[in-house]
Amino acid sequence: MQSTIVPILALAVTVCISFKLASQYGVAMAALGMLSTLAIGLIIDYGPISDNAGGIAEMCELGVLALCFTSHLMFSPPPSPHISRRRARARAN
Repeated sequence: MQSTIVPILALAVTVCISFKLASQYGVAMAALGMLSTLAIGLIIDYGPISDNAGGIAEMCELGVLALCFTSHLMFSPPPSPHISRRRARARAN
């Protein structure tokens, strides 16, 4: 819980401030700003995401084709491993 309290508070403060400054439009802009980091997270490693998709496909009984597609995604190499290395180096410093 300690590792999640700071991001949750930061998101809550961002939404409250944006609502007070620009009403619904401010909340929408804040949400778009938060979503802009999603692409970087997906570029770094999409293995866990495709693993979750495979589990959901299996529970929904979508068939062999969906399971083959998600397992192929899970075992493919990351699109840009140098980004992961740079991020790890930045965190180590």
